[in-house]
Amino acid sequence: MNGLLEKEDEEGARELLPELMRAADRAASKGPLHQNKASRIKSKYARRVDDLG
Repeated sequence: MNGLLEKEDEEGARELLPELMRAADRAASKGPLHQNKASRIKSKYARRVDDLG
């Protein structure tokens, strides 16, 4: 995801964002991440993708 954001590939980042959201939610539900940490990650990347467009 970071590579797409650095290249400013808005289309690729938007396609990958839902997968990132699911992965963060899955990690929070299984235990490796706290729910608040997962929410911060999701928010951070959603903002960065929105800033591209």
